[in-house]
Amino acid sequence: MAFFKLPGTRQFNYKPLFYNEQEEKRRERRKQIEREYRQSQGEQPGEAPNFIHFARKERQKSSRRVLVIFLTLAAAYYFLRQRFLM
Repeated sequence: MAFFKLPGTRQFNYKPLFYNEQEEKRRERRKQIEREYRQSQGEQPGEAPNFIHFARKERQKSSRRVLVIFLTLAAAYYFLRQRFLM
């Protein structure tokens, strides 16, 4: 029977890092090939066309949603006012 709960031992998770020169060269070459391919397709380097398009589309959806909610509430207010106040 223990009166105090003592903390358990803490685990030490150490993963050693190894430098692989061939893997580094392979990654750099792959990035360079991707950049060259994008440039040949007409994209600007560093440009994120999908993000810009996505942000604009989301903004339009949000505006429509607010407009629909506002019109629904306005119509409900109008019909309730017509029915109960007059």
